[in-house]
Amino acid sequence: SPTVAAAVPAVVAEDELVAANALNGTIDNLVVIAGPAIGAALLLLSSAAWVFGVNAVSFLAAALLVSRISARSRPEQAAREAPLIALMMGFRTIVEQKAARTLVAFSALVSFVYGTDTVLFVGVSAHRLGTGPKGYGYLLAGLGLGGIVMAAGVDRIARSQRLAPIILLGTAGYCLPTALLTLIHSPELAFAIQIVRGASTLVVDVLAITALQRAVPADVLARVFGVFFA
Repeated sequence: SPTVAAAVPAVVAEDELVAANALNGTIDNLVVIAGPAIGAALLLLSSAAWVFGVNAVSFLAAALLVSRISARSRPEQAAREAPLIALMMGFRTIVEQKAARTLVAFSALVSFVYGTDTVLFVGVSAHRLGTGPKGYGYLLAGLGLGGIVMAAGVDRIARSQRLAPIILLGTAGYCLPTALLTLIHSPELAFAIQIVRGASTLVVDVLAITALQRAVPADVLARVFGVFFA
């Protein structure tokens, strides 16, 4: 993920940066829905060993696609740095730049809540919604669907001259509705809440990553995203 985020500005034109990040985020949301469905279908038709084999082949196919990317970074001092030193330089850049500091803080908050989701959804599905183990997958799918729905509008939102309030609203739209999951008992309402949250987090991710790509010098961008995604 850090490599992808740092490479995108070198692969696409400046005016396509938001669209490229939105597409990347949409793919992430799409595979949350499509991946388990494909895996389940393969499991119905074959054994678990075959499913893992197909998954391994998909990584090889991805590697072949990546090898065809023509953009290449220039060798520099960073290539000879120890990983810990590179991470520390990325961390120092984030601390020194106010814009980077703020963007990373918002994204870290959203990521923290997402981390609690992976545990919270189990209890919510079992004890609040009565949907058992299947409900976990439905709640995750709701997040993915929300991201897909919002994908078409992110580019237009990014043209606003005031992105800070939008990122703030996106963070609130993802984090605050989490509390409702502890109160409601309707699976349909919970799924709808997840769609809103998924749309909100795509806005935060795309705008924050795009703003970082524009604000941080290219020679330290990969190191900043190394810290960002960690």
